[in-house]
Amino acid sequence: MSAVDATYIIDKVKGHHYQVACGKYFEAKHKGTTLIETELGGIEHPNQYFEQSVKFHTAKDEATAATKPDKIDKAAETQDKAPQAEVQA
Repeated sequence: MSAVDATYIIDKVKGHHYQVACGKYFEAKHKGTTLIETELGGIEHPNQYFEQSVKFHTAKDEATAATKPDKIDKAAETQDKAPQAEVQA
């Protein structure tokens, strides 16, 4: 997180604008995002932060998978070839 982001967040907390501070923290930790909620009141609930984070990472993972399918295929092949543990009765 940049010093500018940290200063902004601290200033919002000192002004009792916790939702805005939380929204800015989300943006700082999820590079490339801009939450409209940051300017409109920020994150209202921890579940909202979680849900937005899941959306961000799901989209990011899907974009990565779409651009690099060979790495996913190799990972699947590696799992298929992994030695299986013997089951003892």
